[in-house]
Amino acid sequence: MTSRAIAARLVISIDTVGRHITNLYRKIGARGRADATAYALHMGLVPEPTGGPRP
Repeated sequence: MTSRAIAARLVISIDTVGRHITNLYRKIGARGRADATAYALHMGLVPEPTGGPRP
């Protein structure tokens, strides 16, 4: 999801989303969403993609 979509869903400001994302990246050593996604897959936090269409 985009930061704007996350903010809307959680009813928080986009600045708060950005702050949380920055803190998360620092904690897991990620440089961006791709690194964070790879980390989540590696740690088993999300299922492996099946190659099917995205919802």
